[in-house]
Formats: sequence, structure tokens, C-alpha cells
Amino acid sequence: HMVTALTFVFIIGFLCYILLPCNPPRYLIPHLYSHPPKLYGLFLYDTLQGAWDGMSVISGGAFPSLHVAISSIALLYGFRLRHLSRLFCILHFVTAPLVVGVWVATIYLRHHWVIDIVAGLVVAIVAMLLSQYALRWGMRKRLALPLSDS
Repeated sequence: HMVTALTFVFIIGFLCYILLPCNPPRYLIPHLYSHPPKLYGLFLYDTLQGAWDGMSVISGGAFPSLHVAISSIALLYGFRLRHLSRLFCILHFVTAPLVVGVWVATIYLRHHWVIDIVAGLVVAIVAMLLSQYALRWGMRKRLALPLSDS
């Protein structure tokens, strides 16, 4: 279920990146950032951010936030499976603040607008529903096939 949902997330996200190109705040309005005007990090931050910016194939790939969509899928399935064992329940509640931290970090690091976060949540929910529908449809088709003797 989760892999199918993630596949739908990537398909929807890619289609949105092509049909609704949107630059992240760090590219579109860098002149509005005064505190701090440029983000600095420890160790490899500048090198890694520069490399990532250089590898970006789609310059307008900010809407929806796939950071949020993918982490939301993990959170939704963690919530859904938390009843299976005490360990799963503990892992879900440990993971939840980390996922929310990813959402906040995408805004703080100027990778996404707030609307991108909301759209990422919507994409995750839609992908989860589509995966459930697709897997049920596939199971019905599979059960309708005649059994072979071999």
C-alpha cells in the first residue's frame, strides 16, 4: 500500500511541477530576506546546497512540496499501523515531531511557500486514497481471472 501511495505522490508531484511551475522563495524573493539575508550552516551546508541547486532539473519545482507529501505518507501509514505492536505505536509518536520538523524546515530553509505545504498534505491524502482504490481494483481483477492447472 505504502509503495503504491508513494508512486502516486511522485506522479502527481511531477505533473504539478510541469503544469504549475513555481519557484521557491529563495529564488523568487531573495531581496526580502534581511534576517539572515543568506542562510549559513555548519560543515557542508554551503557545498551541499550549491550542489543541489546546480542539479535541479526543474527550476519551478516547489508546488506541491514533496518533502511534505512523502513524510506525510510515512506519518499516515505509521498512524494506520500503530495498533500492530507497542513498538509501532512508540515509533509513530517519535516520528510525528520529526515529520512536523521537516514541514517547518522547508519553510525556514526557503524551499517552499506555506501553500506548498498544504498542497503536499492534500497530495499525500489523495495518493493514499488512490492507492487503496487501485489495489482493491487490482485484487478484484486478479480474483476474476480463471485458475490455471499448471
